[in-house]
Amino acid sequence: RLSCFGHSLDLAISKGLQLTRVEMAIKKCRALVETFSRSWKRNRDLREKQQFLGLPSHKLIGNVVTRWGSTYAMISRIIEQQQAISAVLAEDRKNWHKMLTDEE
Repeated sequence: RLSCFGHSLDLAISKGLQLTRVEMAIKKCRALVETFSRSWKRNRDLREKQQFLGLPSHKLIGNVVTRWGSTYAMISRIIEQQQAISAVLAEDRKNWHKMLTDEE
């Protein structure tokens, strides 16, 4: 029996997202998005850093566990905004530890 390519792709990606290192990185990304989404001051600081660094003024994107496409969007946005995110967190003593490392 020949399976649908889309279904096979979905299964492969879902299995990949269940790898321990990947799950840990996604969990850290979620916490990072949550840190910004719960604070208007951090969002304001993010916009300022984006402008200063010449980055697009995009908000961070949260993910929906059942939709791997939203996880991809979340990670892509964090990568796009990594400089601005790191600049904001570097000035925030309570949350600087949430900065992503190169391995993550």
